[in-house]
Amino acid sequence: MGAGKPENLLRRAKGLGFCPGVRRAIRLAEEALRKGDVVYVIGDLIHNEGEMMRLKEMGLRVAKEVEEIPPNSFMLVRAHGSPPQLLKRAEEKGIKIIDCTCSRVRRAQMTALKLYREGRKVIIFGDREHPEVQAMLGYIEGKGLVIENEEEAEELPSFERAGFLCQTTKGGERFLSIARILGNKIEDFRFEDTSCPEVERRKVVSREIAKEVDVMVIVGGRRSANTRRLKEACEEVGIESYIVEKGEDLEEEWFRGGKRIGITAGLSTPLWEIEAVEREIRKILRRMGN
Repeated sequence: MGAGKPENLLRRAKGLGFCPGVRRAIRLAEEALRKGDVVYVIGDLIHNEGEMMRLKEMGLRVAKEVEEIPPNSFMLVRAHGSPPQLLKRAEEKGIKIIDCTCSRVRRAQMTALKLYREGRKVIIFGDREHPEVQAMLGYIEGKGLVIENEEEAEELPSFERAGFLCQTTKGGERFLSIARILGNKIEDFRFEDTSCPEVERRKVVSREIAKEVDVMVIVGGRRSANTRRLKEACEEVGIESYIVEKGEDLEEEWFRGGKRIGITAGLSTPLWEIEAVEREIRKILRRMGN
């Protein structure tokens, strides 16, 4: 591939920026902070280090547990949701709740609860330690099973009645593949696709860009499940792909030889971070004489 101007080498996927659920969580946090309220969150409101730092500079306080939050202050429920048991402890302590749970996550929680109340064994396709999955388990009294792949599905015992759903950032062919395995071994089996369509849309536009370039840069938090899925989607079409959280994470060797570069980003990545990484890529290309 011959060298070219930076603007000719760079392609950015369309429609990047926050998904609606993340946008709402950020808006609610900003509104509370601008009022001067004392606002806490347990863990990360969203999985993006740069945006969390910005909110902390506005006054957001991060706690590890409810016991650290004083009465009469506000607590944000993270976009990934929180177990109802945690919310109950907070309310009993006199903490005021601001619910930032994504509507798609809420739907998954209510679906798990519905399946549980039907007397089914609830099986969740997701990452065991992910906060969304932990919150979902809280709604079914911790009695669900979490599986991460087809092999674990094969090893499950047979149940008389079971319901199957997924973490919102999962889904797709893997979810259907696991559903087929479970459906063949469970007599009364029901599955609900609780994946988020925004995740799939971002995956599609990222793959489209990946097919037209030589290397992909995915901007987002390394702990973000949907960001990792974008990397996997780009690698599936045979494209060298890297996750970066900021411009300093870029390495010049990725772009040698006049490579065409694609940029995409996770659903919790703000536009200002994407633009900062793009500016840094352009600087690297100019230093390399492209």
